Amino acid sequence: MATKLKMRPKVENPNDSVQFLKGIGPQKARALCKLGYETIDDLFYLFPRRYEDRTKLKKIKELTEGETATVKGKIVAAHARYFRGRGHFQIVLKDGTGVVGCTWFNQPYLKQVIKKDSEVFIYGKLGRFGRLQFQNPEYEIADAEDQSPYHSCRITPIYPLVSGLYQRGLRRSLWNLINDHLNRIEEYLPLQVLQDERLTDIKQAFKEIHFPTSHDCFKKAKNRLIFDEFFLFEIRLLKRLYEFKKTKSEFLFDSIEDVTQNFCQTLPFELTASQKKAIQEIKKDLRSRVPMTRLLQGDVGSGKTVVATSFFEASAECGFQAVFLAPTETLAEQHYRTILKHLSPHHRSQLVLLKGSLTEKEKERIRKSLNEGEYLLAVGTHALIQDSINFKNLAFVVIDEQHKFGVEQRSKLLRDSKNKPHVLLMTATPIPRTLAMTLYGDLDVSLINELPSNRKPIKTHWVLKKDEKKVFDSIRKRLAQGEQGYFVYPAIEESDKSSRTALESDFERIKTEFKEFGIAMVHGGMPTDERSKIMQEFMRGSIKALVATTVIEVGIDNPNATFVVIQGAEFFGLSQLHQIRGRVGRGELSSVCFLLGNPGTEEAKKSFQIMSQTQDGFLISEEDLKLRGPGDFLGTRQSGLPLFKLANLITDQKILERARYKAHQVIDSNPDLLGTEYEPLSKKIEQYDKFFGEA
Repeated sequence: MATKLKMRPKVENPNDSVQFLKGIGPQKARALCKLGYETIDDLFYLFPRRYEDRTKLKKIKELTEGETATVKGKIVAAHARYFRGRGHFQIVLKDGTGVVGCTWFNQPYLKQVIKKDSEVFIYGKLGRFGRLQFQNPEYEIADAEDQSPYHSCRITPIYPLVSGLYQRGLRRSLWNLINDHLNRIEEYLPLQVLQDERLTDIKQAFKEIHFPTSHDCFKKAKNRLIFDEFFLFEIRLLKRLYEFKKTKSEFLFDSIEDVTQNFCQTLPFELTASQKKAIQEIKKDLRSRVPMTRLLQGDVGSGKTVVATSFFEASAECGFQAVFLAPTETLAEQHYRTILKHLSPHHRSQLVLLKGSLTEKEKERIRKSLNEGEYLLAVGTHALIQDSINFKNLAFVVIDEQHKFGVEQRSKLLRDSKNKPHVLLMTATPIPRTLAMTLYGDLDVSLINELPSNRKPIKTHWVLKKDEKKVFDSIRKRLAQGEQGYFVYPAIEESDKSSRTALESDFERIKTEFKEFGIAMVHGGMPTDERSKIMQEFMRGSIKALVATTVIEVGIDNPNATFVVIQGAEFFGLSQLHQIRGRVGRGELSSVCFLLGNPGTEEAKKSFQIMSQTQDGFLISEEDLKLRGPGDFLGTRQSGLPLFKLANLITDQKILERARYKAHQVIDSNPDLLGTEYEPLSKKIEQYDKFFGEA
């Protein structure tokens, strides 16, 4: 599934520590550790963040003001001067076609390094300060012991830095790494994969990615290392799937056909075609001895919970236990009400809600009842993932908005279960195909890609902040007709006092603007009990509108909510805007979404346009991925995105597809990676696991 970055293991062999690399030492080693590089082998993966093309050597007479250029010449004059307390070092460079000056400020040590009559390379930007000259350029002594320049006359790497690291020194250390330690690198891809994909040798790839000899060699090196990132990720994914499929579940849902059919017939509405298809796919899994691991994707309001409830009914009918795990209490309460409403009457008493805000006595009673099998069905938050809960016969697990749980939280419930339950992961975040195949390549996927027939489209309007009054006039009419809604603001952190002050200030403004109606505020920094009470009053209708952060993004299903005003909409991603919009349009009344803000970038303007034009969550997710990139798409590292250093899920899709195909070939033919040829690959996967941890 997904990956989570763990702390790096301690350096097993002290001699492997990065501090023993020529030019590093303890101080720079500590700085490199901040970037995540502790060993000499780690440092091969400190890839440049960009490159400068310094291959074109210019004559001094060709130089022009404002350009960035590389020249080579002889130093005909060198002086250290001080002016108004500021020291500077100057040289005059001559190459036979002309002369040019160079000035460095506050670097007095240079007079000991750059000597008159030396030949030097100079790279930098030219300005005119009385005469044409370089200011604070990069330099490299041409007649130094090492005749091969690594700062000049090449495609020059520019590395990421932290305090304590400097570009020239770090580049010199990486040069030493490549020249002195490249033999530490062992080829780990099978020969057939290398030949089929025409990939460059791994040693050559590291050499060229750090110090390219040509644009073509650099491209081949980068493609090789991108392929490796995808291939290693896919191999781990497939090996885990192979191991998982060797396990057996104790739970067979033999009578599931009749139960789910009867359940669907008792519903007061007709299921959509994609809901029916998802139910059939899950039923097929539950009849197998191989534990189900399936992802149910569906847009906001598409009816995923009803699909899951049908299998809660089936679990109870078979005498098995089932658990529904939600990331927040609000969402857990919402699911509890939905499941309770649709369960058959004789199974409702077997359903319990376990959440953190219950008293310790109530929680202990529920835990004991779950351990003894008195309750067959449970809905809850992370409170269900406790060492004190050992389900008697847990057969079916639903994890909703699963990317909002930590990897360890998710796996604990499954790892600690004796009999390998069937698992259904659910998400209302439409995930683009490429990202889904990468994140969930070891899962079967069911897709609900249509909304119930009674859902009306939500009109979406992009409104500049200066026109806010027009929006308020429209909202007042809806409130006067008894409708409800939301004013949503960018999320605030509990420690962010300035953001909270701004939210509370605007709350007072909104409350004054609509003083004849009940207005309340909710945000993530509030006590859970207080927030739950406000939510309940909103559901009952005594509160007409919520001034809220994204705590309302999931978990509120109020059919009377018909408007949402998203303040500062330019600060939200496309997918998040779509999620927030999905809080309205859940009843029979027409609904509206106002995107209120001042988009200052083309990206923000495009987001507003896309939101105004479509309600297709999967189309929106594709656009969001293009606009923001995979690293920001799901919000946090907790989302489980693999930590690719070079690979890009958008621009490198063709390489991803080839890597996935070759990984399938390898695992299909040799799933345990047995034999001498596969020993280096197995070793590499072990190293990869140490870095990324259990997924």
